[in-house]
Amino acid sequence: MIVALRYISSGKLYNCESTLASALLVGVTSLTVTTGHGVKFPAYFPFLIQIESEITKCTALSTDTLTVERGQKATTDAWHGSGTPIRAILYTNDLDISRILTDDGEVLTTDGEVMYD
Repeated sequence: MIVALRYISSGKLYNCESTLASALLVGVTSLTVTTGHGVKFPAYFPFLIQIESEITKCTALSTDTLTVERGQKATTDAWHGSGTPIRAILYTNDLDISRILTDDGEVLTTDGEVMYD
């Protein structure tokens, strides 16, 4: 199960989402998000990013430019156009916990079943 990541920066809670400022070509290992949106992403590394059907691993961040390792989690390094939405994500099966809390207040098990609603 994939869960969108949220991050607190300077006391503000952000949904870790933006759009590509320019096209991301196959094989390129850095991407730039919309100006000013770099702050929305975690200051710890690594974390995963979903761009369409591709998963990348972010290993560094400088202002609005993210350094990434492409084609993670058995996905394929692909071309993505300018303006394509991106978001930081977690795979619940990567977490060393048996439950996770969703934005809707549900507690899910790592196999995605709702334990409490």
